[in-house]
Amino acid sequence: AYSLLSPSLAQVVFPYCASRNVAVFAREPLAQGLLTDALDDEATLRMGRRSRWTSEQLDRVIAMVRSFDRVRSADESRAGFALRFALSNDHVTSVVCGMRSAEEVVRNIRALEKGRLQPEVLQEIVELYDDR
Repeated sequence: AYSLLSPSLAQVVFPYCASRNVAVFAREPLAQGLLTDALDDEATLRMGRRSRWTSEQLDRVIAMVRSFDRVRSADESRAGFALRFALSNDHVTSVVCGMRSAEEVVRNIRALEKGRLQPEVLQEIVELYDDR
């Protein structure tokens, strides 16, 4: 899994793969929906594996996701921003994410058509990690 919430693979695993000409297909770039607008729906947040999380764990993740809201542009969705983040890593060949409707497919394609995140945005993300 590689996403805004779990970026550590990029430091060790991705360069290792690149040194051996192994493609990287990043799974869960939307962090099982946490990096989407579903974050604003408490019932959705508590579904699946997250139903076993404590309120403290969930609050910590919500705070992390909302910190990225300060970096993304107001006209970009959380999901679009998260997808572009994953594909902004030079080692990522493609992403694997679930989509529940044709509309989500179209939205994801439109987000990806915007291309990689700008270097200054990626730097702001790094600074957010450093502040934690």
